[in-house]
Amino acid sequence: MSLVNSPDPAVRAAVVQQDLANVLHPIVQHKALETKQMVVTGGEGSTVVDADGTIYLDAMAGLWCVNIGYGRTELAEVAAEQMRQLSYFPHTAMNVPAAGLAAKINGLMGGDYHTYFVNSGSEANEAGFKIARQYMKQEHPGEYRFKTIGRYFAYHGTTLATLDGPAAWANAKRSLSRFRATLCILRRPIATAARSGSAIRAVGSPALRISKPRSSAKDPRQWRR
Repeated sequence: MSLVNSPDPAVRAAVVQQDLANVLHPIVQHKALETKQMVVTGGEGSTVVDADGTIYLDAMAGLWCVNIGYGRTELAEVAAEQMRQLSYFPHTAMNVPAAGLAAKINGLMGGDYHTYFVNSGSEANEAGFKIARQYMKQEHPGEYRFKTIGRYFAYHGTTLATLDGPAAWANAKRSLSRFRATLCILRRPIATAARSGSAIRAVGSPALRISKPRSSAKDPRQWRR
């Protein structure tokens, strides 16, 4: 089943039912999807279009990963050519595209770097946690240097460590794993504005006014909202 970029209520309804019956969405409440849905059918440049024919400016670039825009046919052609030759092989061995891309990235960063390829920002942060720990273990034998610094209410992904890590979403009592014990949580950069009672408005959300913290509450999680 596919949708062209022209409104067709019957086809849209079929896609919605197919999705609700088969897809598990992250973050979004499924109860909400039962009554209100956005069915995206295409994209070009910085815009996407839905099954109703409405065009949106995708200011988030997907999930911060479509920074070159939608509809780049030249990239689709390069990807198709590479998939015909070699679609995938694990990095337990070497391959031409990975070596070439890593060399280009190394040059752009000034040299003396190695690239570790992953599939998402969540996986990149997970890898960063592990590499940092292993480096400290190798460089400082006998000293268990394991703590990670993160911002309160920061977002670094949806895997276990990235959610439970510089943990934005989980309250300490609802921690998903023991990883939280290795964290040092810092106040957000907006803490100063929050303490002064300034109004803060985020794109896509209503204005939020945060009152001054209690005199004894040093942890932002204990501030009144």
